[in-house]
Amino acid sequence: SGRSFVGMGLWRGAGLVASGSESNHVFVYDLRWGKPVWVHPFDVASDSSSDAEGFVSAVTWLQGDADGGGALVAGRSDGVLKMFTCQPRRGDDHQVDDL
Repeated sequence: SGRSFVGMGLWRGAGLVASGSESNHVFVYDLRWGKPVWVHPFDVASDSSSDAEGFVSAVTWLQGDADGGGALVAGRSDGVLKMFTCQPRRGDDHQVDDL
């Protein structure tokens, strides 16, 4: 069993890095901290048998506008895409409130 490439995306203005994983999760890190600030399993309801074999192979940020909002798009090795929207917490330009 070989290793698979997982993608990484940087949202420079927000100080966030997103990463795919072989564990089939999406991770978001704040550049100020070493641990993830958000982790989300990439479950696919229509075909649970392939969930264990898939991995998140690509991520990219749709970087926000003046209000600071944005989105994270993640793609799995089987071609499934998911989009997560996010807004910064009020009073903290670098903290993700909810993805």
